[in-house]
Amino acid sequence: MIDFGLKSEQPTRALVLEVLDFVDDVVDELGSREEMRFLREWAASGNTGADRQLAAFERTGDLRTVVDLLVDETRRGL
Repeated sequence: MIDFGLKSEQPTRALVLEVLDFVDDVVDELGSREEMRFLREWAASGNTGADRQLAAFERTGDLRTVVDLLVDETRRGL
């Protein structure tokens, strides 16, 4: 992603954290603290659905395994 203040490309996770810090003083007022917590955890862990899908495919070489993963995660509500 582009950080227009720095006029340079920056990692998406770093920019997400920057935005979360910027809005932190109003998230309680808006009732969004839980969503912001989820985004902070995502940015810190780097474990996205895409990461899990790629890992499943690399592990098995089978797209059906990836589809099964998607179905399982959808059922669990991830």
